[in-house]
Amino acid sequence: MSVFKLNCFPGAEFDSRYIQAVDIVVQNRGDLPFDILTQGYINGNIFARSLHHLDLYPQTGSIVTIADLRTEYMPFSFEFVTNIMSPIFTDITIFAKNNGSPIAIINKEQLTIADPN
Repeated sequence: MSVFKLNCFPGAEFDSRYIQAVDIVVQNRGDLPFDILTQGYINGNIFARSLHHLDLYPQTGSIVTIADLRTEYMPFSFEFVTNIMSPIFTDITIFAKNNGSPIAIINKEQLTIADPN
């Protein structure tokens, strides 16, 4: 499995004090389908959880959008877990918003890729 993490808190690169909500776009760029579990935490408590199947690229089912997850300026984190070993074919883009307007775009390269072993 591949595990990606994002932590936002006051003073972090992506400061939670300015982020009211996020939109998340996940895309499969590979030739094998996979599943992804998305979990969001505010102050250590789960506030969002979803499981999605992503078809192989470039089929229409190879992309999923999770819209308007409200963080309300609180410290938050996201964890994305796939059932494929390599993170190479998973694209994750997070649009941080304040009052509905994008203020930052966070891509996979800015996430922590965790070693599940």
